[in-house]
Amino acid sequence: VASPRQGNRPLRVAVIGAIGLHKGSAVLLECAADASERELPVEFHVVGFTDRDEQLLATGKVSITGPYEQEDLPKLLRRANCQIAWIPSIWPETFCYTLSETIQGGLYPVAFDIGAVAERMRALDWGELLPLGTPASDVNDCFLDLKPPLFPAESAEKNCRTSYDRYLRDYYEDLAL
Repeated sequence: VASPRQGNRPLRVAVIGAIGLHKGSAVLLECAADASERELPVEFHVVGFTDRDEQLLATGKVSITGPYEQEDLPKLLRRANCQIAWIPSIWPETFCYTLSETIQGGLYPVAFDIGAVAERMRALDWGELLPLGTPASDVNDCFLDLKPPLFPAESAEKNCRTSYDRYLRDYYEDLAL
């Protein structure tokens, strides 16, 4: 199984959504700073925005699309041309639509071993789980050492059976049942 890096080009890591403190923005900043300081061949592509865009951009290792419409996400992910997706949440999410989008986009997910994200990744046997609190240098080393297996097409179908084109409505209708 090969590294997700393509030749001498940097590894492109997608980070999807509105990334605030609880979604791992501080961890993302630490990883971007570490990648910059060690001159690692890693680039972070935030498809969305963060609560610290200016600091992230200043590392020279991060690009940020800004807010987007949900229907534009697949196109934005293709345009970012990333090899893996990182879900840096530091709190135990209850579902994580971002993981569904990652899987549907065929990206290999990396996340901390907490909450529903970890449970879903274990059930799929797809992705890399890191202990919460893993130092930034170790996270970046993990990215560069990854050798993901070929994407099992049945995983996307198995994990994403529901269409989430209208997230809030679907969520609140399910609660009303």
